[in-house]
Amino acid sequence: SAAYNGQNGPGIGLLLEAGIAFATINYRLLEEVDDEGVAKPLGDSRRCLQFMRYHAESLNLDKAAIAAVGSSAGAGSSLWLGTHDDMADPRSPDPVLRESSRVRAVGIVETQATYDLLRWETKIFASYGFTLELAVQLGLEQRLLSFYGIDSIDQIEGDPAIVAYRADVDMLGLMDA
Repeated sequence: SAAYNGQNGPGIGLLLEAGIAFATINYRLLEEVDDEGVAKPLGDSRRCLQFMRYHAESLNLDKAAIAAVGSSAGAGSSLWLGTHDDMADPRSPDPVLRESSRVRAVGIVETQATYDLLRWETKIFASYGFTLELAVQLGLEQRLLSFYGIDSIDQIEGDPAIVAYRADVDMLGLMDA
C-alpha cells in the first residue's frame, strides 16, 4: 500500500497529530478477463466508506466529516465518490449499504478524470490521436472488454446498459455545482 511505503508516513503523522483520523483500504483489482469491470474496485471503495460510516462510533469518526484522498487509481475512486450522487440504499437489508457514500472533500494526485473510455478519445487523449480502434490494433481489446466486463467491443457504444455504465463512471459528467 502506498500509505505504508515510508514516503507518506510524515504526512500521516501530521494528520494524526492534528486529530484527523486516517484509514487505508484495499479493493479488488481488474483481472485480465473480468466480467464486472471497473465498477468492481469502485464499488469496493464505496462499500469501505459505508463500512467506516456504519462503524463510526467504535472508530471514533465523525460521519459528516469524511474526505477521500488517493493517488492514481485511488484518486480515481476518490474522485468518483466525490462526484457521484449518494449511493446509500435506505431499503437494503445490509445495514452497511444504508450508509451514505458522500464525502465532504476529495484530495487527488495523478487521477483519471473519467472512466468513460470514449471521453478519452475526445477529452483526455485527443491531441495524441488516441481512439478505441487504435487500442484494439495495439492488442488491447481484451483490456477494453474487461474494463467494462463486456464480450464485444461493439457493446461500448451500442449496448444501452454499457452506455449507462459509462455514464455512471464518468466523473467529468458527474461533476456539478
